[in-house]
Amino acid sequence: MGTTYTFLVHYFYLHDNFAAAVFLFLFAACFWIAEREQESAWLPFAFAFLLAFSLVRVEAPLLAVLFLLIAHSQSRLPARVLDGWVIAYAVAVEIWYAVLLQYMGDGGYVLRNGPHILDPDRALLIMGAVAAVCTAALVLRAPRLAALRRRTPQLIAGILALAVVGSLTADGERMSRSGQNVLNSIVDDRWGGAWYVFLGLGLLALALPRVGFHHVFTYGSLALLAFIYLLSLFRAPYGASWYNTANRMLTSGVPLLYFYLLLAWGRVTLRGWQEPAVDPASTTSRS
Repeated sequence: MGTTYTFLVHYFYLHDNFAAAVFLFLFAACFWIAEREQESAWLPFAFAFLLAFSLVRVEAPLLAVLFLLIAHSQSRLPARVLDGWVIAYAVAVEIWYAVLLQYMGDGGYVLRNGPHILDPDRALLIMGAVAAVCTAALVLRAPRLAALRRRTPQLIAGILALAVVGSLTADGERMSRSGQNVLNSIVDDRWGGAWYVFLGLGLLALALPRVGFHHVFTYGSLALLAFIYLLSLFRAPYGASWYNTANRMLTSGVPLLYFYLLLAWGRVTLRGWQEPAVDPASTTSRS
């Protein structure tokens, strides 16, 4: 995977997308290890990487809280410890954007001869979204909402699917153009056919026993793809270049998919490696 042309470019072209991919993967991996070992000591690392991911790109906090909500809803770790880290993460993001608001001025941050990167309205939107989603994660811990919490990944997928349909209705020309350019980027030779491999092995993996705590990888990857597509509704349409913004953002999903497929298919060849017997989605968290 690391030898595809697109990834090789990231090794030498210093850009935030490669760092974002690393931080997001390390968050998911640390959270997965914490769940597998039922060891909360991994949570500080997971949330440190999630915070790093949130600060590396402007739109990253919106995607980060989706991953956080998916992971939090399926966790069997002690609720008081996990909720404390959720609150700490939310407070850190809010403080950072409050500082940015104080210094950015009315015009916001603008690239030289380019578009606005961040303005007060967008900063407030991000702050509100982070606060709302983190609050929802904490509220869903209530015992009476256990059934809803277990279905959170599916609900997120459904909401994002409706949002995709709604975006096509709102601005069909823009979204169709962006969607076509994203698709062209995925099938571009510079990915070396990697996405065909992901799709094929992913579909075949549906017939295999599920990997424990798989939601952060499976539903998280779907959320990432939908998020990249929906983002074009609030910016200029993605360009036709193979190195457009959408194609660079897709690198964030590659380590997640690669790791999940290794877990799913590794058990076929590595006998003796076993998952925990308990499905994280079928039990309530410990208090």
